[in-house]
Amino acid sequence: MVPEKFYSLLILFLSLEMVSDINELFDPFTAEINIEKKEYYSNQTISQGLISFQDNKFVYQLNDPMNQTIYGLKDQLIVQDNDFKQVMIYNNNYNFLLSKVFDKELTYTPISCPEMCFKAIINDESIKTSTVTAVNNKLASMQIVDNQNQVFLIKFSNLVYESTNISYVAPNDYQVIRND
Repeated sequence: MVPEKFYSLLILFLSLEMVSDINELFDPFTAEINIEKKEYYSNQTISQGLISFQDNKFVYQLNDPMNQTIYGLKDQLIVQDNDFKQVMIYNNNYNFLLSKVFDKELTYTPISCPEMCFKAIINDESIKTSTVTAVNNKLASMQIVDNQNQVFLIKFSNLVYESTNISYVAPNDYQVIRND
């Protein structure tokens, strides 16, 4: 009886230790990012660029397929299109994949994989699952399955844990479009 309690406590302790690691993965960071849609025979690149994340806010500077900067702020998504000199502001109920998975309020449970992996418990009608993989205690990738069973792979490289000021001021010569 005593060994069973000991092993149960040991498993609980290790689980708590792993769950605290997931919070460290979402400490403020900057990284190169590549978002792909997994297809049957190959992957299709959706976008790539540089991302900074801090306090449930992010800045995503795309360099492919277009020159845009996307700001995920509290209750707002701002898309600055540098090719067309436009700023689109979406309030409250916007639907953007990165803002749904970069949420420190999500609960994660450890799952089995060759590295350190966690599965998010998401209460969202557009996302079925989100799985986070860490390598050497750094965020390495996320795999998201949406409600249409499309699989998206987000890969992080050259990740550095650092603080970044994330705020937004529209350039003077850009047209501002509000989509409430």
